[in-house]
Amino acid sequence: MKINLQKIILVFAFFSSFAALLYEIVWFRWLQVIFGASLPAQTTVFSVFLLGLALGSYFGGKFCSRLSGKKIIIFYALIELGIAISVLFVPLAISFFVKLNALSFIDGLWLKSIFRFVFVGIILLIPTTLIGSTFSPLLLLYSGKNSEKVSSNFSAVYFFNTLGGVLGVVLAGFFLIRLFGLRAAMTIAVLSNVLIFFCALFLTKKDFSFSENKISEKNIEEKREFFIPFLLFFSGFISLSYEIIWGRLLALQFFGTIYSTTILLACFLLGISLGSWIYGKYCKNTGLKLFFFIELLIAIFAVL
Repeated sequence: MKINLQKIILVFAFFSSFAALLYEIVWFRWLQVIFGASLPAQTTVFSVFLLGLALGSYFGGKFCSRLSGKKIIIFYALIELGIAISVLFVPLAISFFVKLNALSFIDGLWLKSIFRFVFVGIILLIPTTLIGSTFSPLLLLYSGKNSEKVSSNFSAVYFFNTLGGVLGVVLAGFFLIRLFGLRAAMTIAVLSNVLIFFCALFLTKKDFSFSENKISEKNIEEKREFFIPFLLFFSGFISLSYEIIWGRLLALQFFGTIYSTTILLACFLLGISLGSWIYGKYCKNTGLKLFFFIELLIAIFAVL
């Protein structure tokens, strides 16, 4: 019996991101113990998390492009298992760092801050890179390898992926940590990754269709626009700058508690999710003119 692969992939995308953002909130709360303030902890988690996502997306996409069919599912399943295993070492590493930091063998505020950032970056980079590697196989599985619909289906996968992150942020920040503690919240995320791992492996034993469409000449020409990555780089730079600035403003209202980070991330991710859905539904094949217009609107509303 054939199964609807696309619906299952959207469920995977939702709960994978749900677990990822649970981790992010838990790590932020743990790092407050190290840094002693919410803004440095927030900046460290955000920057390392995004660096891992970028590295994972690049290398995961490179490796995934060499695979086909059910091999992509196996690759994705192993990534989810790798996330579950790697995050189990994070609290142990943080506990070790707290003891190491108590020795105070580094003098100077700046040197201590740099040492903390580098050490925490090393701790979180492996799980965050694995988290970033999940999107490429999900997109390929949803669209079909080399499908012409990859660009349009990106919005659907990204919408569900980001929406799952919103749920993870809200549950972790407002309920799970307060009611059950940090370790319980992390355990729920780990179990989510493990469950996805087993479901993905089970999926390899089922029959499903997998399209093998060729990329059109138009799409090939679009890929030659070498300056687009630079536009995306600076767009992301500005967007995350807004996130840190708004986080600082919210911290003043919520006295640096975890609720300021929760509200910030939930609103930010919800906006990204809705924007992705609107673009995928109403703004297909609009080119760079719409991109520049949206950037202008972002600037105007940010000033307001």
